[in-house]
Amino acid sequence: MSYQPLSALPGGAGDAASKAQQQPNASSLSCIANLTNTILGSGMLGLPFAFSAAGSVTGTLLLLVAATFSSNGLFLLSVAADKVGITPSKPSSFYSVAQAAYPPSTALIDFAVAFKCFGVATGYLITVGDCMVDAMKFISKEDSGSLLVIQRQFWIVLASLLVASISFFRTLDALKYTSMVSVVFVLAMTVVIILYSMGIEGMSPCKDYAPPDDDLEAVCVGEKDSFTTFESTMSNLAVFVFSFTCHQNIFSVCNELKERTQAKVNTVIFISIGAALLLYLLVAWSGFNTFGSSLQSDILLNYPQNGLVTTMRIFVALLVIFSYPLQLDPSRRCIITLINKLRKTPETDDFTPVKDDEEASTSKHSETDASINSKEPSPNSDGWGENVMFYGITTAFLLASFSLAMIVTSLGTILNVVGATGSTMVSYILPGLVYIKLFEAEDSWRKRGAMVQVAVGCVIIPVALYYIFHKD
Repeated sequence: MSYQPLSALPGGAGDAASKAQQQPNASSLSCIANLTNTILGSGMLGLPFAFSAAGSVTGTLLLLVAATFSSNGLFLLSVAADKVGITPSKPSSFYSVAQAAYPPSTALIDFAVAFKCFGVATGYLITVGDCMVDAMKFISKEDSGSLLVIQRQFWIVLASLLVASISFFRTLDALKYTSMVSVVFVLAMTVVIILYSMGIEGMSPCKDYAPPDDDLEAVCVGEKDSFTTFESTMSNLAVFVFSFTCHQNIFSVCNELKERTQAKVNTVIFISIGAALLLYLLVAWSGFNTFGSSLQSDILLNYPQNGLVTTMRIFVALLVIFSYPLQLDPSRRCIITLINKLRKTPETDDFTPVKDDEEASTSKHSETDASINSKEPSPNSDGWGENVMFYGITTAFLLASFSLAMIVTSLGTILNVVGATGSTMVSYILPGLVYIKLFEAEDSWRKRGAMVQVAVGCVIIPVALYYIFHKD
């Protein structure tokens, strides 16, 4: 979604340039890089543990199922966005499709998406603090906490300054290069994990192993089970769902993709989910083959603390810093929409539903078509006010996540709950419900798939929450 810069207010010298900037101009590669980076984040650090807890066979099946449902959710949302209408002046969003399908629920949906993204972004800052403290302890050989560089608060401050420098871009396309670098970091970490699993000489994963103080009976390599208990699998179910959640950014793909067609959007979805699935399988199986049931919630904690693993920790810290704006951007859009909705007068809050077609249109919609669709408040309607809102919300988001990361050492159960509820809502339930409503007259495999999507999401939330709070 594009917003007018201060130098390009209506009637100003930069107005023509602003209109040009609003046109979709992102390449497929840019969209793939950003969507893949949104998926990967720091989730792959904890995925091997969940994989081991479920067992190798069950874990593999869960990854395949989660990838399938996630890609279907992305497809449903992209088709719904096209149905409602996508133009530079009225870009698609969760608000636009929700307003078309379930008008009373728009505020709740925007709040849920904003809250989920805020929680994930805050977790990224905490991850930076933890990774860099461990890295600096190895580099400095100092463990007493007297050095500034082994204080987690120092790294959270530095990380916040770095993410602030890349958080004020108007489109995700502007983040394509940092996303590409992030994917390189993920590939490097994947290669290291694979090399350790191959038992290459000089890369012993159990070198200098010592059991942790709270579990002196722990072993470096545990059992390698194909199946585990139902309780163990269900308590980690949310991890598999969360690992593929990127649905808040599919609307940016639809808005920014140059010469967009449904086929091009489908290609972006397929490659992004496929690449993430391949990397997840490689990391999960390699970690499982190396440590079995002894895998920890952060796989890097299993490896000997050496220069190579320390480099991986630095890569992870940079990865989540570059991923932070991909969580801030959809949250900011939702907050702007909520504020604009509160500012609207009752007369402007009407919505004319779109008539059902036999199939979703993949052609570009005209301004006239868009005018009868979603009445989402346009971010370009009031140049000065919207710019103040844009910068104000971005700054408030940065300060709030920074403050929370400084005082909370681990979000623990809170993030698990956000993952179980927010991720499932965004990637399973909402895509299905929106599609079913917008295509009421349709009778096809797409609609039946949407129904299954909703049903699975409604099962996942209570089951995952129960085992999160009742696990041993």
